[in-house]
Amino acid sequence: MSIFLGKVHKVTGCNVKIYVERYKVDKKYKKSLKRTTKIMAHDELGVQEGQTVKIQLCAPISKLKKFRVIEVIK
Repeated sequence: MSIFLGKVHKVTGCNVKIYVERYKVDKKYKKSLKRTTKIMAHDELGVQEGQTVKIQLCAPISKLKKFRVIEVIK
């Protein structure tokens, strides 16, 4: 199962938009680049904006939500 750490950006009801950061190395210049991915997740824990959460891949809940919040880190 895919598990990611991310920061909560926006909360609307049980929907949560999470920003997940990852680092990628450029092939030519060998420079480290920071990339951000926006993921919609289902929230049953009642998280707030700015918290760091752990999300897990699950069966599709709706068209955009394919992740579920499983733990609040901070």
